[in-house]
Amino acid sequence: MTHAEQADDDSSPTDSSSATDSTALGAAPIYRGHMVEGGLFASVHSWHDLFPALRLLKTARVLASPIWVGIATLVFSLWQLGIERFVGDLVGSSALATAILVSPSEMIFAWIGSGTHFDAPEMLRPFVASANGFAAVTLLVVWTLLVWTPFALSFLHLGGHLTSGRDLPRTRPTLVASVRKTPRAWIASVVPALASLPFLILSWLVCWPYLSLFGGPETSFSIMDLVAGLLIAGLTLPAAILLGFSKAAIPLSWAAISIEDGADALDALSRGYEYCLRRLVYAAFLITVVLLLLLATSHGFNWFCSTLLALIPVQAVPRSVPGILSVVTNASLIALSWSLIGGSYLLLRQSAGGQEIDDIPEVPVAPMPAVPSVQRPT
Repeated sequence: MTHAEQADDDSSPTDSSSATDSTALGAAPIYRGHMVEGGLFASVHSWHDLFPALRLLKTARVLASPIWVGIATLVFSLWQLGIERFVGDLVGSSALATAILVSPSEMIFAWIGSGTHFDAPEMLRPFVASANGFAAVTLLVVWTLLVWTPFALSFLHLGGHLTSGRDLPRTRPTLVASVRKTPRAWIASVVPALASLPFLILSWLVCWPYLSLFGGPETSFSIMDLVAGLLIAGLTLPAAILLGFSKAAIPLSWAAISIEDGADALDALSRGYEYCLRRLVYAAFLITVVLLLLLATSHGFNWFCSTLLALIPVQAVPRSVPGILSVVTNASLIALSWSLIGGSYLLLRQSAGGQEIDDIPEVPVAPMPAVPSVQRPT
């Protein structure tokens, strides 16, 4: 047998390169062609490999857990009672709770801006208008963070486990770990607002003398208008970036705190901003998928509740039943939304850094007591 024939026999038939390495000394490489099909689909084993966003559908298993749905319902009821105490006739909903948790500083900034020429964001405008004063808005934000943060971290952890293909983790260890990580989540929530505050103060210090001395842009245009505009734009741009992207960075930082092992607040927040900015298009796509899933789930709950109430005679339905169904629906949507965010974090982490989705640590569980021996002592 010649050297070329020996190299031909020893080479791998599944080699996708244009030249194969021979095990024989002095043999020339033999071209076997480019394995196009093997290169494209070598790592594809299921639909999840082609469309990773399909993994988010696994988070719907949270709604099939009576324990976690019951926990979300109890927390939502407690939060609703606090809202009635602090704000009055404001009706709490899943949208309000999620908006406050995603960007807690925006609620306070919206109330401050409502007294000036700035308008509050359209989503928060009715909530800000219903709150009497700065103290009521601040209490609403603090109450929401105090009540919902540990359980939001728990649902983020559940979403990460379900997205990675694992079963639901045990309830008690998950809640204990989430309570222990809650202060880190609070720090991550206020850091973007604190970091942007110096830029806003400097911008105000430039804007106030400009309006007082030169009368603002209503007078004839001058070089000072251009200089002041450039200074104000340069100072407010970092604050706009920090506060604008914090709506996605804060939930992702909470997911990092809940899922990753030993991630502190600043490290988790840097992960959130990095994944948003490096994978902006993919993050926008995942946000769209999450919103569509939540919209479909909300319509499904509304159809189920309306059909259930229509099948029962009106005289036989207690007055509290529609309210109970509404509370359960809102609580379930909050649980599902944070679970979807936890799964989206893993997808963004894989896209940005290549870390596998199933590479997440397990919640530490206390060891079981040793089984006593049945042998007689000698």
